[in-house]
Amino acid sequence: MLEMIETIPPLTLPEQDDAAPILHGRILLAEDGLHNQQVMAYYLSEAGAEVGVAGNGKVACEMAIAAMEHGESFDLIVMDLQMPVMDGHAAGAAIRAAGFVGPLVAITSQAADGMQRDLKFSAHISKPIDRDDFIQIIAEALCGHDDPVHPAISGIVDCDILRSTAAADPDLAPFLPGFIADLPGIVARVSALLDAGNIAELAGSIHQIKGIGGLYGFAPMTEAATRAELSILESAQFQRIANEVKSLIALIRRVEGYEPAKELPLKGQTL
Repeated sequence: MLEMIETIPPLTLPEQDDAAPILHGRILLAEDGLHNQQVMAYYLSEAGAEVGVAGNGKVACEMAIAAMEHGESFDLIVMDLQMPVMDGHAAGAAIRAAGFVGPLVAITSQAADGMQRDLKFSAHISKPIDRDDFIQIIAEALCGHDDPVHPAISGIVDCDILRSTAAADPDLAPFLPGFIADLPGIVARVSALLDAGNIAELAGSIHQIKGIGGLYGFAPMTEAATRAELSILESAQFQRIANEVKSLIALIRRVEGYEPAKELPLKGQTL
């Protein structure tokens, strides 16, 4: 069904560094430049991923939607933002609207680095591509999606536990345990609002999570909340909003020290 990497002419490159993460998962690469396509697909496949290739945004949409319809959704999509027929921004929006909630990784030129980041995307990578950085960013984006990083070298990315980067900050560290202790209540509230279909209050709670996650050193939490908030602001179908919110909840439950037994709604409290 999918146009796989075997359709690309063979490319001989140096051996991969043994310290690089090994990826597990199905990745769709949307890139119109043949040489960039060859190299990036090679890096991904050598790292262990199963790779499908699309030459423009329209084909990427068709492949992504067809995969979802067949119950074989890609685990991650890499999308060049400047492509013919349909660019990466439009393709990313269409794929999100179709219900894809996995990581979307944007490829940008150096000239685009200063531009506002597109919030439909989980991460942005600049050209020219550096192999180690490329695979590292893909591995981090895949975390939480069926253990994509090989256990033997998972020291680079721990997909099971989300740790705060503020733990070593002497100013923030004293406040961190209290925030983590409140997370089960926050999750319970968000879950209840989602179950009730209360989008207005849900949007407020998601916005608060977006603002406070990064403050306490949980950048992935802020990124996931940003995507969930975007789906609400775009008045997306309820199923897409629900998928984004559930992805956020799953991420929060991975926080080190999180206690699922305490998932009781916070009363009369904001974040």
